[in-house]
Amino acid sequence: MTFPTPFTVGWHTFSEAGEDRNGNPVHTWTPALDASGTSVAVMGWAPTQTGEPQQDHSLELWDLLVPAGVVSHPGDVVDLPNVGQYEVIGVLQDYSQGPFGYRPGGVVQLRRYQ
Repeated sequence: MTFPTPFTVGWHTFSEAGEDRNGNPVHTWTPALDASGTSVAVMGWAPTQTGEPQQDHSLELWDLLVPAGVVSHPGDVVDLPNVGQYEVIGVLQDYSQGPFGYRPGGVVQLRRYQ
């Protein structure tokens, strides 16, 4: 059993491309952040539910529901349609190791990209 993936987001893969002349890491994304991201089919997204009132609304945390097989890394940037660009924080919460071959997918936590 799999869940439908009716939505598409743009995905920008993060990497560090060496250091600048001051020794600071140079961050790059593929494709570039000012271009459309690579299309990835997802189940949806929603504000993160922590169970407690969110004190700092500037964080704008979101949960992105992804099918099994989606790969994410901290620093990747996701284009949420009609919402904006959000950065992947933490590692993928993978729920695809259930019994009887049930692979519902996972959750990627996002925060507004500065």
